[in-house]
Amino acid sequence: MDAVRQHRPDPTAGRTLMHGDYHPGNLLWRDGALTGVIDWNGARLGSRWFDVAYCRADVAALFGHASHHSSAKPSRNSVSDPAERTG
Repeated sequence: MDAVRQHRPDPTAGRTLMHGDYHPGNLLWRDGALTGVIDWNGARLGSRWFDVAYCRADVAALFGHASHHSSAKPSRNSVSDPAERTG
C-alpha cells in the first residue's frame, strides 16, 4: 500500500486510479456493508467519474428503466470523492 500511496496521481488533476469494471458483481458485502472490491485487472488512470457511470449503467441494465427514477439514485454531488475519503 505504501507504493500505491507514493505513486497515486494528484486527484485535482482530473485523473485518478479507477477500477475499470466497477459493477455489483465485483462488490463483496457482509451484513449490509461493503467489505471489498474484486477484479482489479482493468485498473488504470482515468476520470474519477468513469466507475460511477459504469456501475450506474450496469445497475440500470440489471434492474430496468425504473432504476433511473428512483429517489435513491446517486448524483454527482452525493457520491463522495475517494481522494477525500482516503486522504
